[in-house]
Amino acid sequence: MGGSTETREQGESQTAPARNTSDPSPSAERPSTAPSAPKEPAVPTFTFTPAGKTPSAAARVEPASLLASGATPGETAPASQDDRPIAAAAAAAAAEEDHHHTASNGHEAADILGEEDASTADWKPVVELDLVETKSGEEDEEAVDKFRAKLYRFDKEMKEWKERGTGEVKFLRHRETRKVRLLMRRQQTLKICANHFIHPAMELEENVGSDRSWVWTAVDYADEERDEAVLAIRFKDSETAARFREVFNAQREHMRQQLERPREAEGEEEKREA
Repeated sequence: MGGSTETREQGESQTAPARNTSDPSPSAERPSTAPSAPKEPAVPTFTFTPAGKTPSAAARVEPASLLASGATPGETAPASQDDRPIAAAAAAAAAEEDHHHTASNGHEAADILGEEDASTADWKPVVELDLVETKSGEEDEEAVDKFRAKLYRFDKEMKEWKERGTGEVKFLRHRETRKVRLLMRRQQTLKICANHFIHPAMELEENVGSDRSWVWTAVDYADEERDEAVLAIRFKDSETAARFREVFNAQREHMRQQLERPREAEGEEEKREA
C-alpha cells in the first residue's frame, strides 16, 4: 500500500505542467482578447468673461452645472448654491462694463456703434443770416372781431363761383383814422383772399336761402388791384353767420359816422366864414 501511493504521487508530478513562477498573475497564463474601454474626452469649461476683462478661474462654470439645471448651450443656467458667488461676480462685472459704455464720450461711442452710425462732426453754416422782422400791415390796427369761414368769389367770365380759400376773416379798425376794413387770409399760407374797406352802402344778402352764407359786393384789393367783386362767405353754423352779420352792420354804422364827421366840420367852417 505504501509503495503504490508513492508511485502514484511521482506519476502525477511528472505529468503536471510546470508554472512560471516569475509572473504570479493569472493573466500571464493566456493573452487577453477583451477590448479596452474608450477614454472619455476632456470636458471643456465655459468661461464668462465681460468685455475688456481678463478671464479668471473664479468666473469659470463647469458644463455639468448647466446640464443639471436643464439649460442648453448659449443659455444662462440658474445659479446653484455653489455657483451663486460665481454668477454674482459675473453679473457685477457686466453691470460695470455697461455703465462704462453709457458714460463714454462721443469717440468711444463711435468705436462701439461704428463710424456710419455715430457721428461727432460739428457743422457750422457757411453764411449766417440775421433775423429780419416782417410786417403784416396790421401793426396800426386793432381787431374788432374775427371768424373762421370759407370764402367764394363769383367769376364773371366763367359765370360760376370759385373758392378763394378757408381761413380767418377779421374786422380791423385803424387806431388813428378809425376806418374799418375786412381782411381774410388763407390758413397755413396766410395769403390774402379778401381785403376791402367797409362802406355804409354794403348790404349782406342770403345766398340761395341759406342761413349760413352771405353775399355782398365790394371793391376788393386782395390781388393788389382794384376789383369790383361779388363775394360769398359760408360758416359752420347759423349762429356764427348771424353774429357775423351783426358785426358787419355795426361796422357799417361806424363808417357812416366817420364819413359824416368831415362833412359836419366843413359845414361849420362855412358858417364861420359867412
